[in-house]
Amino acid sequence: MALELTLGARSRTADTSVLAVPSWSDVTAWADAAPPWLPWAVAGFFALVTVLALVGRRRARRHDRYTTARFKQAWSALKDTEKKLEEERAWAQEQARAVEPALQVGQALAVERALAAERAHAAERAFAAGQWPHLDDAAVEELLALADLVTTDEAALQLRRVLSAVGIRELSVQAGDPFDPDLHVVCHARPAPTPEYLGTVATVHASGWATTTDVLRPADVELYVDPR
Repeated sequence: MALELTLGARSRTADTSVLAVPSWSDVTAWADAAPPWLPWAVAGFFALVTVLALVGRRRARRHDRYTTARFKQAWSALKDTEKKLEEERAWAQEQARAVEPALQVGQALAVERALAAERAHAAERAFAAGQWPHLDDAAVEELLALADLVTTDEAALQLRRVLSAVGIRELSVQAGDPFDPDLHVVCHARPAPTPEYLGTVATVHASGWATTTDVLRPADVELYVDPR
């Protein structure tokens, strides 16, 4: 009541501006008239605001740390993936460079086989028609080279027929034959298991070819030798 009377008296005597600053006596009078729990309520309110601000700041910092950690983890995973992709690309390029010569050789060999097979078939057809041409040394060498390339029994039989038609026969060489320098060429040596095997053929690696008078190509053989 005293505070109301004081404020009422001031409103009647002082300036009516709402922006007027109260005097110290007005403040003390208001404080004396205030209930005893009001200071504690104000202090509690400011304490609550302070606590909420601190909690919010801590949550913000925690969220920032979490976001930063997730970003660093994602960046590290991205770098690892990029490194692995770079390594795989380098490996693929290296493999391609290593395989390219083999592919070129394989393609050239396939073309050579196809051409040689076509020439052999053409020669066989000409022989069947009674128009067998004369084969020079180069043609004979091509046929003998083709003999080393054929892998099927049918192709080998056709090739033997063509060679037989021009007087070329396969040398009869087999394991256990005594070594003959006119018919055999040693490409490998193998220790003889017993003395009886010394100087005999262990394995035939490539067939030999001859005419009725000359040896065109000796057979490549593996020979049993003295193990000492």
